[in-house]
Amino acid sequence: MVNEKEEFIDLIKSTNKVGTKQLLDYLETSGFFESPASTRFHGNYPRGLLKHSLNVYKTFKALNENLKLGLEENSIIICALLHDVCKAGAYIKRDTGYLWNNAHPKGHGTLSVQIISQFIKLTERETKIIALHMNLYQTREFSGRGEYSLRDLTMHSGVDFAIKLFYFSDEIATFLENENKN
Repeated sequence: MVNEKEEFIDLIKSTNKVGTKQLLDYLETSGFFESPASTRFHGNYPRGLLKHSLNVYKTFKALNENLKLGLEENSIIICALLHDVCKAGAYIKRDTGYLWNNAHPKGHGTLSVQIISQFIKLTERETKIIALHMNLYQTREFSGRGEYSLRDLTMHSGVDFAIKLFYFSDEIATFLENENKN
């Protein structure tokens, strides 16, 4: 039986993108595979980020197939497995759980895009899906310090349903992780 880390690595390698080896080396050295997904919500335990990323992949893939959207498998893999790459090393373990690492760069979707783009080339669609995956939560109007405007989000997600579908996939995976935790 393949473990979660092997499954993740095999999926990334299957995309045959130039720079995959360097990306995987970065993920290893950054602590991605051991990091939690959050400080106190979904996946707030060692390897939570890995588990969450695989759950988003399975959800995004299933929704794409069920809705017959025809998204390319490589894009599903890249977006789902790497959307939260910005969280590698973002949290510090304490007795009471995890805390934000103030030395870690700020950002979410756009930071993930910047990190990924150092290693592999993203399509325009992959870039938008990852950058906008937090939906309303990262708009300047909602959070006051967001990465994009509500207008930008509406303009892009209104044209490409995959952006909304990915946000829903992330939310569904998170919901199921929280349900299974209880």
